[in-house]
Amino acid sequence: KYCFQSQRPHYQRQHIDLDKLSSLLHEACDIGIFDINVCGGEPFMHPRIFHIIGNIVELGFCISLNTNACLIDEGTAEKLAHMDVIKGIQVSIDSHIKQVHNATRGSFDETLAGLRCLCKYQDMTGATPTIGIVVNKHNYATLIDTISYFERYTNRFHLMNVMSNPGLSLSPDQQLDYAERIIPGLREVADSEDLFISSVTRGEYGS
Repeated sequence: KYCFQSQRPHYQRQHIDLDKLSSLLHEACDIGIFDINVCGGEPFMHPRIFHIIGNIVELGFCISLNTNACLIDEGTAEKLAHMDVIKGIQVSIDSHIKQVHNATRGSFDETLAGLRCLCKYQDMTGATPTIGIVVNKHNYATLIDTISYFERYTNRFHLMNVMSNPGLSLSPDQQLDYAERIIPGLREVADSEDLFISSVTRGEYGS
């Protein structure tokens, strides 16, 4: 529901050339860039994803990865833990309610299984991944319950505003309800359970 790459005219799925990527990473290092975000599509569909992650880490970058976690099993999670990158992973989950999550993303069971693997292995610092939630009309009313459910896995949450999409964006009335009821509730949960929830301290709809 959120990815529009396949809607582009003449769209073709291609993997980035690894030599080109290596050149770009060295150039980024030379000019002082310190953080690399690996996203997609789904990064773990790339057959050389561990090679790519390794190059980024070896060059000294901070790394973040956005994933739906569907392809992460225990072996993958263990490798990521040894590379000390799990703390930089953000898993996309829109709800603890299977039907609500699947309305926008699908594959709830696979995503939850991947998240559990990541949390089991964590990384050298003991940090767990972040959960990324796109606030939309299907999930906003149950966000407090979603955060409360997933705090058993992590204490870090990133809320994002859905891009302009009439089918998913909050209506004006829903935005008002989110600001007046949901945001204060999220603040209360964050304070009482020592959670980090992005954008909540600013009281914004998403980020």
